Amino acid sequence: MDICLLQEHWLFNCQIDNLNELHEHLNGIGKSVDDRDPITPVQMPRGYGGVGILWRKEMDSLITTLDIGNERIQCVEVRGDKKKLLLVSVYLPCRGSNNNISELQECVDILYEIVQSFSGTHCILVGGDFNENIFIKSGLTRNQYILDFMEECKFSAKEIGKTFIHSNGVDNHYPIQAEINFEFSIGSNELKSSKRGKIYCKVNWDKLDKDKYQESIEKGIDALKLDLNTTDGISDAFSNINNIIDSATKSVAPAHKAFRKRPKLKVMNENIDHAIKAKKQAHALWKFRGRPAIKELS
Repeated sequence: MDICLLQEHWLFNCQIDNLNELHEHLNGIGKSVDDRDPITPVQMPRGYGGVGILWRKEMDSLITTLDIGNERIQCVEVRGDKKKLLLVSVYLPCRGSNNNISELQECVDILYEIVQSFSGTHCILVGGDFNENIFIKSGLTRNQYILDFMEECKFSAKEIGKTFIHSNGVDNHYPIQAEINFEFSIGSNELKSSKRGKIYCKVNWDKLDKDKYQESIEKGIDALKLDLNTTDGISDAFSNINNIIDSATKSVAPAHKAFRKRPKLKVMNENIDHAIKAKKQAHALWKFRGRPAIKELS
């Protein structure tokens, strides 16, 4: 798995950092139902709702989190070799509330704005829980609003069978796995090793052997077989001369070795981890109480 779109993670705002603690090889970003008005971490109710996206840590350099959408929409951008990918994790409102239709329409409108903003520069993949069967036309307002959105944005979906069941009073969702044709490179070990420990600095010609530099260029040019009668021949000659100059420069100005930092000492332990979590909870409680001055807390 490279990337995972999450719905209903049940984490509140003060707990959202737990997405980065699910697995040592995963990082993530998410939104909670109380993002607009965070609740106190003291006596929190049972969690509900929420969206998020997880990815392998090796992909950190390719992922850009985007602060767009509402608390039901989480987006990230993935930089590919030839193009960019916009991933959208959504959790649309269910039918339970009296305002469920207007709430769903608001979310779909936000999705439409996001698609219009990125469709010209990105491939777009939307995944999540729509709380509607988008493979049939029921004629109901909610269903038709989503289908109209998909048609307007030229989106398609593939039916793979039931993804949701209700059994013995319990709702169960099946995870869905998908593969898309999108090329990206994290970086090969060969490329990393070739660049590691080398820094090419500005050449200080006052301190270099100019005679050796000139000699190297003359030998390279003497060995060239130039064909300046065709466009391709001129292009090849230009490229070859540039390579000769580059090689001559490196022969008199070798790359400097970079200073290698020592690995950081790992001092994290269970006590420090608990202290950090307690600090976050205390900060959330302080915000909930209206950010009182220190003297008002006593």
